[in-house]
Amino acid sequence: MSGKISITVSSATDPDPVLAEIGLPVDDHEITELKYSHERTEGLSIKKWLMPGLCILHEEAYDGLLPELTISGNHVSLVCYDSAPIQDIPKRGSHLSGTVEIRNTKLTSVPGGDTREKCTLIIFSKPFLSKLLRAESWIREHSLSDLTGPVSGSCHLYFLELPVRQILNAMLNEQLEPSQKRYYFELKLKELFFMLHLQPALSAFEPALPADIQQKLIAAKAYLLTHYAAAPTIRQLSRAISLNEFWLKQFFKIQFGTTIRSYLTALRMEEARNLLAANRSVNEVAAQLGYKNVSHFILTFKKTYGVTPRQMMHK
Repeated sequence: MSGKISITVSSATDPDPVLAEIGLPVDDHEITELKYSHERTEGLSIKKWLMPGLCILHEEAYDGLLPELTISGNHVSLVCYDSAPIQDIPKRGSHLSGTVEIRNTKLTSVPGGDTREKCTLIIFSKPFLSKLLRAESWIREHSLSDLTGPVSGSCHLYFLELPVRQILNAMLNEQLEPSQKRYYFELKLKELFFMLHLQPALSAFEPALPADIQQKLIAAKAYLLTHYAAAPTIRQLSRAISLNEFWLKQFFKIQFGTTIRSYLTALRMEEARNLLAANRSVNEVAAQLGYKNVSHFILTFKKTYGVTPRQMMHK
């Protein structure tokens, strides 16, 4: 197989002129380094890693608008939507903050605009992905196995759970020598797909509730996954998804088996453990996770893990 996958970056407000065009070679027929570049313009940062068969783009908007992205040619795209304002939940459709969307397709379009502050896009050529996953025994009996087959137009949607986000953050913040990048990213991408394999796709949830209610609850949980440190009140969340506060609390527990408050606490405690393992101070961790009172953070941590944060650090 030969040819290129075309990746076009356009302004969210004016698609002409094109901001950038990337021609991604389909074949990975020889050992190639993964090349890194970082472009900054006013209000926008784009990190790029590129080699035959693989392109990773990470966009962050500060004051400006994120651009639109269009990918054409047989490929698999993995898009992680992150950090959108709460008022934009009803506008997002399938592009929910706090989700991972994987497509086996000929055309991927990632909308731009001010509804996303961060977005990570990973584009694989079919030969590259097949080679990457061919030795992974778990994929043969998993729904993701269609990614290595012919273009099907299939879409797999997952929550952006903390373990998946940690893998992405490790990739996006690597500081390796150029000769090491390719092998590191290949290992991390295998780990990323495996972690997605361990969690159910959003389509796998039992239809215990009406479809419209279920979609609202998915939007609520996905939003909390990316905003647990500065979480909205239940009233703010209920207004954003257009669901009465009482029914939001009741249906959330039915759908996900936990209350909203308990879910937020679990997310914060999981992230707290990771931050402490990275040698962050107790005060720093408490502040980063939105705790105004450090004593409250310490008590919650001990209730969760049976030890104080400081004791956890010295284990």
